Amino acid sequence: MDPAIVKKIIEKGPHVFMVLALFYVVEKTNYYLDLFMLIAATINFFIIQKMIAYWKTIVDINKVKKLKKQSKGKALDYFVSNHTIDISKNILYYLSLRLLELIILTYSFYRLIHLWSFLTAQYLFFLGAASFIIHMNTKVFLRHTKKIIAEYMENRK
Repeated sequence: MDPAIVKKIIEKGPHVFMVLALFYVVEKTNYYLDLFMLIAATINFFIIQKMIAYWKTIVDINKVKKLKKQSKGKALDYFVSNHTIDISKNILYYLSLRLLELIILTYSFYRLIHLWSFLTAQYLFFLGAASFIIHMNTKVFLRHTKKIIAEYMENRK
């Protein structure tokens, strides 16, 4: 593959990588369950990328500090009380996405054991890469969550 194309794929985000993997597998095989699993992985990526973008806009601490200065401390309490439910929902949402990831990877291992082939090994590599990126996104998400809670607790004192 041309390095310029690879660079563009990386810049566009991991879900593009998963879509390419999907097309590759469809081209090489007629396994519909594989197709379903790769679609699920692609959707998983797409959702997680959108969620990270949404979360970063919600948890922009500089905006919270600005609000706090404007309203003499009341805005931060309002912000946290209204977004605590969002935080817990997002964590549950992440856990469900991680469960989907586990199912996909388990199926990949099953295919690798029962149908040892170069295609299956590549398929496993794609899903391993997916797992790593989801894991890193989860770490970013949790870091943002801890940051806003720490900021809130500090300002409560």
